[in-house]
Amino acid sequence: MKTIVGICSGGGHLTELTLALKFPSVKLHKTYILTEEKSCAFINEKSLKFFSIIDPHVSVFLYLANTIQAIKYALKLRPDIVVTTGAGIAIPFFIICKALGAKTIYIESGARIITASKTSRVLYRFSDLFIVQSEHLLSVFPKATVGSII
Repeated sequence: MKTIVGICSGGGHLTELTLALKFPSVKLHKTYILTEEKSCAFINEKSLKFFSIIDPHVSVFLYLANTIQAIKYALKLRPDIVVTTGAGIAIPFFIICKALGAKTIYIESGARIITASKTSRVLYRFSDLFIVQSEHLLSVFPKATVGSII
């Protein structure tokens, strides 16, 4: 059985990720979401198991703590597939899981129509599948696939 782990910050990123993970084929797998603790309580999705992870935002020290947590979760969950809709919270976990052999999928936020996010610019090179929701971003990410999760 495949294990899928989604990781993202709260708010819109989390909403988009839960929409992406609701596809019927995903429900056949073990599916987990890593997100900031305060966001875990707001999603009422019983088919998904949530774990909290520190959101580093822009702090170097919090990125270190996030990376330590990412290593622990990567070794505990051993995901076959990692999906993210972004924000900096996802960077260490995504890269660590890629190094451990997981397939990686990045979905650029639907709010990003013309300009790319900082996280997408970092994770583009580590993605097996990179999805943008606007054709305008193909000029920034030429190997991307255009798709929508809505």
